[in-house]
Amino acid sequence: MSFHSPTQLKSYYLDALVEKGKATGISGKAPRAGKTRLSEEIKVNKRGSLAIPKERIEGMGFKVGDAFSIRPSKAGISLKKA
Repeated sequence: MSFHSPTQLKSYYLDALVEKGKATGISGKAPRAGKTRLSEEIKVNKRGSLAIPKERIEGMGFKVGDAFSIRPSKAGISLKKA
């Protein structure tokens, strides 16, 4: 058996511990208290713009005049603060 990364080794080790009954499996992430959803649906408007809700913008710490770069990605698009 060869491992290609430390993460892969840890994953196999956890699986072995679970199989032996020495650890419980991971069933998923628990919701974080006080956090907003990471994703929400927005739509392209008549002008071809995407409008991000003001609360979301303020929650991320962005301000009027902040610049961003946008590019296609495997997941869809990538928006990066310049």
